[in-house]
Amino acid sequence: MATVSVCAALGAPVSWWAGGGLAVPLAVRLAGRTRAVVSAASSGLLLFPSAPLSRGSWLAARLALARGLPVVAFPLGFAPEQLPALGPGAWQPAPWRGGWRWAPTELFSAAVCRMTVSHYLLDIMTE
Repeated sequence: MATVSVCAALGAPVSWWAGGGLAVPLAVRLAGRTRAVVSAASSGLLLFPSAPLSRGSWLAARLALARGLPVVAFPLGFAPEQLPALGPGAWQPAPWRGGWRWAPTELFSAAVCRMTVSHYLLDIMTE
């Protein structure tokens, strides 16, 4: 919170309750915050996941893909082979050392990705 407070003091826009208020369950709040962050992205999504099962990171990736944004991941502490599939496609080495870019297949439409994101959010909310 201290870092975010400093950024806010320097003029960065901060939405403190982007995922919902205290009455909203934590998992739902975190998913809402992720949706808010990705909805503000304009160029792409850069991830630094520390585990292959980082739910928030992969939700963000799927949301970005649904918007047609590129996704690049720099896995920290695990092998790139453990990066999860984000739908039809594959992880490919990015031009930046240690980075991997998700390359959807030609037939992979934004509608299919939105459907995948909807199912993922439903899973989070029902756990």
